[in-house]
Amino acid sequence: MERKQKAVVYIVINEGEILYASKDEDNADNYAEEKQNEIEEEIAKDMNIDEDEDFSKVVYEAGAEYGTFKVVEIDLNRYNEDETIRIFIENHGEEFIEYSEIIDKLRENGEDEYDDDDDDDEEDDD
Repeated sequence: MERKQKAVVYIVINEGEILYASKDEDNADNYAEEKQNEIEEEIAKDMNIDEDEDFSKVVYEAGAEYGTFKVVEIDLNRYNEDETIRIFIENHGEEFIEYSEIIDKLRENGEDEYDDDDDDDEEDDD
């Protein structure tokens, strides 16, 4: 029996917690940006700062209070299902996450950990 190829996934991590995972990098980037914008809007409202004012205070406060939302690429082929994965996040340091946490987040989005061979076939047909 042929072993299925695992996917490269993109996780959104904040303060050591996986918030989102997808096989599509754009989806992960959009999720991270959306979350960052939500927090900045909330802080701007709390600080009574509107969009026309200097937003740097808001960005600083959001980062200080909530951290940043980082998108990290992980090739699942490099890891076993029961493994703890060590990743390095720029300007933050090392984080340790469980393989199973990634799979849980993928499944929340209706995805699994395996490559979609159908997508590759469609690209070859062009």
